[in-house]
Amino acid sequence: MNNERYPLGRFQMSKTSLKRLETCHPLLQEIAKKTLTFSRVDFGIIEGQRSLERQKKLFDEKRSRIDGISKKGKHNYTPSLAFDFYAFYDGLGRFGNDTVEMYHLAYLAGQFMVIGEGILRMDRESEMPKYSDVLRLRWGGNWNEDGIIVAGQKLVDMPHLELVVRDKSKYE
Repeated sequence: MNNERYPLGRFQMSKTSLKRLETCHPLLQEIAKKTLTFSRVDFGIIEGQRSLERQKKLFDEKRSRIDGISKKGKHNYTPSLAFDFYAFYDGLGRFGNDTVEMYHLAYLAGQFMVIGEGILRMDRESEMPKYSDVLRLRWGGNWNEDGIIVAGQKLVDMPHLELVVRDKSKYE
């Protein structure tokens, strides 16, 4: 069914989001850009690569469990192995502070996961794979990857998407 009022591909990523996305692994860039062409929910990128100083500050503020010193987070690699995103509707960026916002973030995460897994599958079947270092994607609303969203998770970080890679030392 063609929906002329709300066509696919009507969203554009802001310059700020694109700049943040450019700090990320090429697969994350590809996933975000492709998702934007299919999504019915607009979104932006909050953060890609994160300095160790900022990571330590977030840890000190109890907004992260990783200090960036004794252990690096996925945002602390170059390129970043994660990005944080927001849903954009009613003129505001939404991070998941209420149930409706969480629905939007879960929708976007589902889009990222399906598109990302499709890209990975096609890449693995190609003669010259670009992403052979990437094992899979993981979303902050389902860390243990059991398919049960939010419930039973020790940490819930709805606006977070990351890559699980074979060897993080490639990205120091």
